[in-house]
Amino acid sequence: MRMKKLLFSILALLMTVSSTAAKIYINDQTGWEQIALYAWYDGKSDVDLLGGWPGTMMISSEIVEGTEYKVLEIDVNKFPCNIIVNNNNNGAQLDLCEARVARNYYYVVTEEAVTEALAPKCHLYVNNQTGWEATALYAWYNGKTNADLLGDWPGIQATGTVEKDGVTYLDFQVDATVFPANFIFNNNGGGTQLGDLYLEAGDYYLVATDVLAEEGAVPEPVGTRTIYLDATWWMDKYPIFAAHVWNKGDEDAADYFFTLVEGNIYKADIRDDASAIIFYRKDPSATDVTVKVDAGTWNTAQTGIPEDKDMFVINNWNDPWGEWQVYTPKDVIVKVKKPAGWAGLSIWAWDSKDATWMAQFTAWPGVACTEIGNDWYQFTVKADAWFMFNDGQASTTVQTAAATAPTATCYTISEETNTDGHHLLVDADCATAGTPSTETVYERDVRNGYYGTICLPFSSNNITGVTLYSIAGQTEEGNGLYLDSENELQAGVPYFFLANSTKLVVTATGESTFTPNADHWYPSGNGLVGYINDGHEEQIPQNLYHYMLKDNGLYQVNAKGIVRSNYAYVDWSDVPTTAAELAPGRQRRVIGAQHTTTGVDNIEQTITPTKILREGQLLIIRDGQLFTITGQMVK
Repeated sequence: MRMKKLLFSILALLMTVSSTAAKIYINDQTGWEQIALYAWYDGKSDVDLLGGWPGTMMISSEIVEGTEYKVLEIDVNKFPCNIIVNNNNNGAQLDLCEARVARNYYYVVTEEAVTEALAPKCHLYVNNQTGWEATALYAWYNGKTNADLLGDWPGIQATGTVEKDGVTYLDFQVDATVFPANFIFNNNGGGTQLGDLYLEAGDYYLVATDVLAEEGAVPEPVGTRTIYLDATWWMDKYPIFAAHVWNKGDEDAADYFFTLVEGNIYKADIRDDASAIIFYRKDPSATDVTVKVDAGTWNTAQTGIPEDKDMFVINNWNDPWGEWQVYTPKDVIVKVKKPAGWAGLSIWAWDSKDATWMAQFTAWPGVACTEIGNDWYQFTVKADAWFMFNDGQASTTVQTAAATAPTATCYTISEETNTDGHHLLVDADCATAGTPSTETVYERDVRNGYYGTICLPFSSNNITGVTLYSIAGQTEEGNGLYLDSENELQAGVPYFFLANSTKLVVTATGESTFTPNADHWYPSGNGLVGYINDGHEEQIPQNLYHYMLKDNGLYQVNAKGIVRSNYAYVDWSDVPTTAAELAPGRQRRVIGAQHTTTGVDNIEQTITPTKILREGQLLIIRDGQLFTITGQMVK
């Protein structure tokens, strides 16, 4: 009974046996006086696998079926490798092959080309560890006229045995014209067979256990995926972050250290087959903290790894520690001053998870940057992207070293180059970037640990002394506000802030193009209403829904409610009833209506507390009288 078409899955551990060396055979028709082989492969610590360039000279030769070949043996541990044949560093070279498995290779080499030659007879040496009493080898291939390439099932028998490095191999001799083919090792038609093994022409050392496989064959590489950690809750004491991942257990476990992406967001490229992870918050001063993944551990968080989310957000000091979200890379404006001799400036970027943004980089030299004056250019990148700059020429090799946005946002390009011939990016003072402009500064004395409000006629991402917040919505009970952190202040938009010093300073560079409103009021649409009118103050409209901050309390505006320029008040009727999902990289806080955690603007007024909860009902106190939230008097 023929069993070659039986389809089944074999789950077995690949057993490999290492032979000493494989041979490269070259039929030399180049006319070169000398010939050498150089070998290299990405990801191997020993990049020069056959020594530094030009590699190892071929001085041995063998006669194979009447043809003389130059021969070089290569240790099987050097595979996989990329091989270059050259005239011993005398100006000529050709790519020989990408040798992924340890086997013998035959080539014809001329001055212009490399052609793989077929050995008249190829040998399949099989280390048989199956325990079968009888063995056979069958070959087939779709699309060939003769499907039974080695005869009918069960195929051919070994011609004998070969001893190599203390191992006895069955020697199956296969005509080179049979290849490529699928080979099936079986117990000579006795009802047992191993899965198909596809082979190109050549000599192979194979091992047969529960499967038929090449000795030294490269297993399918484990892929990687990028995961992110929002460590905002864990940022105290300048920690280091690491992770331990696994799928089945120790046999597929691996350790990784995180690198900064932006703000408090970190990333690591982990193996993509991992299903579980432990995040580590580590003491930076601990012994072996950068070597051993769990050394100096302060905190851990263990969780499964979902397929559809890639960022774990720490949001608690207690179990369950956090939740998975989707990371959205932040836009970062990068400014660069090009050398005077460069015709222009373009950017080439890679590795951002934002596929839409990456779609603009379709061909070298990339995308032209925007000129902003005095040989300065700018471009908006994604915070998770790698990028380099060049002089904008289609055939250019004039380029900078690679960089990422968190290291700096302003650079100059040096005239000198590194060993790769790439110009260096040097961190620069962003205040010097572009056209000379006016610096606008707003300052205010604040109370450390207290909240306040702000609304300015210019935009800025240079803010010190405070953290900005916007209103996200009402709490579920309707008696508080959710506040989400912000990284930038926009002109004419009011914000809360939390002071972390005694001085608030907001700096903007450039001329302001702000056009003031006729009434000087600036509603945010989320409940905050700002006021901008330098040197003036204004009466706040008295309304049951209008509130202000003062002395760590939220209060209803009365007849004396005054707001200064660049401050704001809350219009509760305009606050969203529900808060949207917290965006990645942002913090969320809660302001309560009665026992609040906030501070207040320095506003001269007489005000009274407004909101209380009584038997689950939200009430307002005004002039000693109770009202419902809709304004009805409670008797």
